[in-house]
Amino acid sequence: MNVFKPIIIAESDAQESYSFWQKRIRFALRRGNLETELLLVKFIEQTPPLDASERRIFETLLDCSEQDLFHWLLQPSEEVQAKPSAPPPHFAELIQRIQTLYLS
Repeated sequence: MNVFKPIIIAESDAQESYSFWQKRIRFALRRGNLETELLLVKFIEQTPPLDASERRIFETLLDCSEQDLFHWLLQPSEEVQAKPSAPPPHFAELIQRIQTLYLS
C-alpha cells in the first residue's frame, strides 16, 4: 500500500528551495514586455533571498497587467502615486526596492 508522505524541507535545504522558487519565477517572468522582465529577473537574482511573505507579494505583483507593471516600475514613484492607476499600497515597498536596485 502506497501512503502519501509529505516532503519536509529541512533548514539546510531552505536555500535550495529558494533556488527552485527563483527558477519557477524566472519562467513566469517570460511575458510580453522585455524591459519589465529584465528588471524583475535582475531583482530576484541580485537581492538577498526573499522570505515567504515577500515571495507571496512578488507573485501577486506578477498577476498585475503588463502595462501596470511597466508604468509602476519605470516611472518615478512621485509620478506613479499621482496617477489613477497607482499601485496598491501593499506593493509600494517592493516596487521601491526594485527601482532602487536598477537605479543603482
